[in-house]
Amino acid sequence: MLLTSIAKTVAVSFASAFYSTPLNRHCCFPHLSSRVTSPTFAAVAAVRAALLSLALMTCATLTPVDLAYAKGEELPATAELDPASGKPFVASFEFLLLRLPQEGRRVTVAAKVVDGRASAMGWGLFLRRYGTSTRLEAFWSGGEDGGTFVFERYEFKPRVLYAATIVADGAESLSLYIQELGRLGEQRETRRSLDVSARSPVKYLGSYPLLQQVNPKTDVNLSIGAARKRSQALPGRVRRVLAASPKSLPRNHADTEQFLDGGPEDVAGKFTQDERLFVWATSPTKAQPSD
Repeated sequence: MLLTSIAKTVAVSFASAFYSTPLNRHCCFPHLSSRVTSPTFAAVAAVRAALLSLALMTCATLTPVDLAYAKGEELPATAELDPASGKPFVASFEFLLLRLPQEGRRVTVAAKVVDGRASAMGWGLFLRRYGTSTRLEAFWSGGEDGGTFVFERYEFKPRVLYAATIVADGAESLSLYIQELGRLGEQRETRRSLDVSARSPVKYLGSYPLLQQVNPKTDVNLSIGAARKRSQALPGRVRRVLAASPKSLPRNHADTEQFLDGGPEDVAGKFTQDERLFVWATSPTKAQPSD
């Protein structure tokens, strides 16, 4: 118990020194590694060595969140933000939930949708809480065709950074993938640092066949984390957006999971220069997420 208490104190005290500066994987703590020559202090040396190992592991998994988050942004409509008719399309969003949506509410992660009198048109990603479960929903409609597609339930948690990705295989199918990229620290000193040890593998949440070719192209802006009604706004923040029109997609779900690993930032580097690509990240001048 004493060792656990001391270890927690050391980990917290040093986390504050690293969350606001670039991660130093070769950090050292002289007062923990000083030479002990007297046998009387052999036990103390062992404790210090254990604490040093724990502190090194702690600083290696805490990464400063050096980009702010956005909510209520609108990205101007460009050709890169819309899928070409019948062609593959990938849209990935990195977002942080500060709390879960209220029961029954559908909130907006991102939407490029025109609300028509008869039917809506465009594409978007939403999150809805159904009683005991929370699910991602993709909207994919050309006006007369397509609609809202509800995917497998997933255990969303507050203060976790997620990467959710829509994959449209031309006129064939619409799939969704999710990954936990890390968790914000719980202590005051680490609440803006990302614990990357909490990162999970990419998970496939299902797919729907598109019975006919759907063209969700619109001329409206892409709304980030916001909706016309305040109650439908994301209870969190969006960090990065990626939209791409690759020449082809991985052959199966396992290969797609591997391709999408790491979220928008890592995925962007896997496309070739002649593939249409749009990448957006929040400005460092934006306010950081609060508790």
